[in-house]
Amino acid sequence: MSPTAAHGGQSTTLKTPLIGPRAAFGVEMAKRALNRSARRRLAEGRKIALVLRVSRSELVDPLVDGLTQIASPWASIVAAQSSSFDTEDYDGLASISAGQPGIHVCVDLDHVPPIFRGAAEEVIDVPDPDAVILKRVLRQRLRGRLPFIPADIVITDLDMVCRCMATGAPARHAVDVILRICRADPSQNDVALLPELKDCVEFGEARIWGLRVRDDLQAWKAGKLATGDLDLAVLLASPPGFGKTFFARVLARSLGATLHVMTIGKIFAKDGHLDSTLKEMRSIFAAAARTTPSVLLIDEADSFPARGSEDRNDYYSSALVNELLTLLDGVEQRAPGMVVIGATNLPQLVDPALLRPGRLSTTIRMELPGKEGIEQVLRHHLRGDLDDLELKRIAELATGNTPAGLMGMVRRARAEARALGRGLELGDLVRQASGGARRDPETDWIVCIHEAGHAAMALALRGGAELGPVRVGTEAGAAGMATLVRTTQAMSKPAFEDMVLFVLGGRAAEEAVFGEAITTGAGGAMGSDLWRATTMIASIHANLGFGTTLVWRASDEGVQDLLHGDSAFRALVEAELQRFMEKARSIARSHLPAIVRLAERLRCDRVVSGPQALAILRSTSASETQLPSTNGSAASSAWRRLP
Repeated sequence: MSPTAAHGGQSTTLKTPLIGPRAAFGVEMAKRALNRSARRRLAEGRKIALVLRVSRSELVDPLVDGLTQIASPWASIVAAQSSSFDTEDYDGLASISAGQPGIHVCVDLDHVPPIFRGAAEEVIDVPDPDAVILKRVLRQRLRGRLPFIPADIVITDLDMVCRCMATGAPARHAVDVILRICRADPSQNDVALLPELKDCVEFGEARIWGLRVRDDLQAWKAGKLATGDLDLAVLLASPPGFGKTFFARVLARSLGATLHVMTIGKIFAKDGHLDSTLKEMRSIFAAAARTTPSVLLIDEADSFPARGSEDRNDYYSSALVNELLTLLDGVEQRAPGMVVIGATNLPQLVDPALLRPGRLSTTIRMELPGKEGIEQVLRHHLRGDLDDLELKRIAELATGNTPAGLMGMVRRARAEARALGRGLELGDLVRQASGGARRDPETDWIVCIHEAGHAAMALALRGGAELGPVRVGTEAGAAGMATLVRTTQAMSKPAFEDMVLFVLGGRAAEEAVFGEAITTGAGGAMGSDLWRATTMIASIHANLGFGTTLVWRASDEGVQDLLHGDSAFRALVEAELQRFMEKARSIARSHLPAIVRLAERLRCDRVVSGPQALAILRSTSASETQLPSTNGSAASSAWRRLP
């Protein structure tokens, strides 16, 4: 029996869609724009000449895909996205001359050849996708009853909405995410409200690169720089939330360029067959080439799997990467004003061939913004709601947040103010920057001790780094964070060992105060304290030459395989971990009152700067602090109740 999806008291059979969500939106947009007679002529392959105009470039390709689904195979449907016409732009004219359908889809009528505009029967403005179209597409793809969708919903990012529509996914979860996307801060989708690149100090080295690209393009247009001297491609690498996509949007605005985005999800959106996928890749590059100056963002570049694996899908993967290499190699010849940005969270997974000269040869690692960068990010999202003096205070509290975390902080503060029926106030942001809602007191105290323990290890630093801010209640639900800020580019063996000691300090402090490590705060998933300490010690012996051998055995990414497969290597790392852990315990025990004093300060202030934390740690004597009474088993239970 076929599954059914109910909505509004009616049940409809859930059909497996034959087309991707973008094309499905295009079909519904076409049905809305064209009357029954026009749709019939289009489907039957009879002569019809139309220009369909959409409100923004993001809607051109989906509408073309949708028209292709409902039109006769002999119809010519052209995406008109440039005022410099090539052979393809005149296909529509040839079709109507042969008595067949010809349609041009555009944002600007200047992108349609004048001779075709003169031959067209009508110019039709296509309505943007709305709640009705959204519901129709959702019913085709999702299972279960559709939750309520407001009639005034505005789809500002069709690509992101389409990503949420996995075939057969539960309707309730998908619609919840889609509504959040549609309700996102409009400043994120309004180019006019984007900041100037020159002001975006939070981008660091990427900002410098972008400004150089802008200057080089201006010199090239003026004939002062040869095409071969342009370097317009970069790979941006960072963890999620550091602003890679936002940088591409800001750069596009700075250049007066059109932004095009290519993702694995977008090129697989039709049917996933290799020929369709390669065609979509070529189409995206061609669209960017036609609209120069343009910025092409290859998002999630690590999703294009590296070639040479023994996976059964290697042939498919190799074909994708080879096509991408070919397209990148042709950019300089076909479109010298086209900037290509690759973005990745996992640079080690990017195929090395993509990083060779002439492709994405420059790699920039994006870092957490400093105080000036935090002020700039907040200034953009607050849009004048706070003065500069108040921004400086918030920036101090918000140190250690990513740009995405800062955006979330502002949104939560606005939501809190709306719930109270008033405008945004400084106190709303202070609460969010200080960790938002407090945990239960017992758990909060454990977290404060853990982060103070990390900070205490800074007393043993031997150079190369200094203690940064210590916080509890950080972004994205993290329990807390203490940071080491490197003061030199080169990493010596002592500096590397200091980092190992630093990440083990939280566990050591818990043992010193509570008699045991009573939380999971030091262990768990990749990225946890124990994972980081294990990986760093393994790297010391596997590839850095700081251990007992100079033999290079594995990359940082490969040391986990080495740990699993080599029992002798695993025993060596375990012995080193125990040695560093014992040293961390010794420091924690000898500075126990100072750790408690710093934890008390954290419990009150939520954020303590590095110099302030060191001053507290160095000034506290052993007789100065009484340890609060905390039941270990109860505290452990409290931690387990955390989300």
